[in-house]
Amino acid sequence: MALSSDHVPPPPAAGWKPQPDELQEDNMKSYWERAWNVQQTGWKAFEVSKPFHDNMSNVLRTLLHPAGDKRAVADDTDRASQAIRDAVKGKRVLVPLCGDTYALRYFADQGAASVVGVDLAITAIEQNAASNFPESDGFTVSRDVVDVCTTTPPATGGEADITSTTIITRFTITAVRPTLPEKMGEEQQAAPTTVITLLAGSLFDIPTELFGGPFDIVYDRAAMVALPPTLRSTYVRTLVSLAPRGGGGVDVPPVVVIGDDSSAAQAKKSMLVVLELVRRRRDPPDALLRGPPFDIPVEEVRQLYCCAAMRDDISVVVVEDSKATAFAAGTPVAGDSLDVLPPFRFCLYAIVV
Repeated sequence: MALSSDHVPPPPAAGWKPQPDELQEDNMKSYWERAWNVQQTGWKAFEVSKPFHDNMSNVLRTLLHPAGDKRAVADDTDRASQAIRDAVKGKRVLVPLCGDTYALRYFADQGAASVVGVDLAITAIEQNAASNFPESDGFTVSRDVVDVCTTTPPATGGEADITSTTIITRFTITAVRPTLPEKMGEEQQAAPTTVITLLAGSLFDIPTELFGGPFDIVYDRAAMVALPPTLRSTYVRTLVSLAPRGGGGVDVPPVVVIGDDSSAAQAKKSMLVVLELVRRRRDPPDALLRGPPFDIPVEEVRQLYCCAAMRDDISVVVVEDSKATAFAAGTPVAGDSLDVLPPFRFCLYAIVV
C-alpha cells in the first residue's frame, strides 16, 4: 500500500538544525519537540519509498518461508494482502516513537483491534491525529489529559519519598470499519471497531494500564535508532514487558526460533517486533555513535532482547538488507559472523519474542 503524496513531509523551516551529539537523555523531550516544530523530520521521506504494506508482506513471507524460499505470497499481491490482514486482524499493535507516521492508520485499515502510538513530542501526535484520522474518513477523535504520579525512594540521607507528576496527553480515536457483506448477496454485517490511541509522553513514564493490555505486534519505525544508546536497554525491557501473556501474540513458525527442532515443534504464539534500521552511510568509524539516527549492530539488538526476556532463544531474523550478501532472507542471526555485514544500509528485521 503506497503512501499518497499527501504524506510527503513539508520542507524544513529555517532556523535550528540538530547537531551531532546534541541529543542526550536529559534533553530528549525538548530536542524532539523542537525538531517537529521546525519540521526537521527528514526521515519521513524514506517512509514514502518503503510502504508498510511491502515491509509487512516481506516479514510474513520470510517467517512463513525462511532461508530464501520465495514460494506462495512473494509474487501474488492478493495473497500477500490477505496474509497481512489475517496476521493483523483482531490484534493489538504498538508503534513506539510514532511521530506522525501513517503506520497507525495502515494497521487500523488492516483490521487491528487496537493500535497505540507513543511519542514525546505533542506536535507530532497532533499532526498524526489531524492528517491520518480525519473526521471526513469516519473517525471520531477525543482528547484528554492524564496526570501520572510516581513515587521514588529518597536519596541517601533523605527523609521522605519523592513524588513527581507526569502529564500524558491522550487522543482516543474510534473507527468503525465499513459495513460490507462477506459474500455477494448475503446480509451485511458490521466489521469490528478499531480503537486508536495516541499518547504524548515518554514511553518509559506511561503506566501499563494506559496501554490497555499486552501487544501482539510492535512496529518499530525508526524508533530505536532515535534513542541515545544509553537508553536502548530500557527501551527493549519496556517492549518486552508489554509482550503477550496467556496465549496472545502472532502464530510464528518454530523454524525461525533458535533452539527449536523445527520438524517437531508447533507454531508459537509470540510477540512479533518489526524493526526498521537505517544504518549510516559514508561516515568515518568514529561517527557511528553520533545521531540520531544512531547506528545499532543487529547482534546487539538480539542480545538486548535476550537479556530483557531472560531467554536465549530470541530470534532476530533478516528480512531485508540492502547491502548484505552473506545472509539469505530468513536466516536467524546469532554469533560474531555478523561482522561481515557492511555498516551502511537499510535493514528490516523480524524479532520473535
